[in-house]
Amino acid sequence: MAGLLAGRWGYVSTRDELLHSLISDAKRAASAFDKSEMHKLTGTEADQTSPVYSDIKERLIRYRTADTNVHFVYLFRAPCPNIRT
Repeated sequence: MAGLLAGRWGYVSTRDELLHSLISDAKRAASAFDKSEMHKLTGTEADQTSPVYSDIKERLIRYRTADTNVHFVYLFRAPCPNIRT
C-alpha cells in the first residue's frame, strides 16, 4: 500500500512540474507577440505576402531553434466575434 501511495505521489508531483514548465514556456513565448500584430493576420493565404506574417514567422523559427527540445511551434488565435467566415 505504501508503494502505491508513493507511486501516486511521484506521478502527481512530476505531472505538476511538467505542467508548470509548459505554462512558463507558453507565457514566455506569448510575450514575443503583440495582440495588434495577431489581429492583422487573416488566417488565409494572403497573409504569406504580409510583412507582419514574415516577422512573426521569423520569431517562431528563432524560438524553435533556441531550444532543441522544441520541434514544432504553432500560433492559435481565438476567433474574433466581429469577423465573419
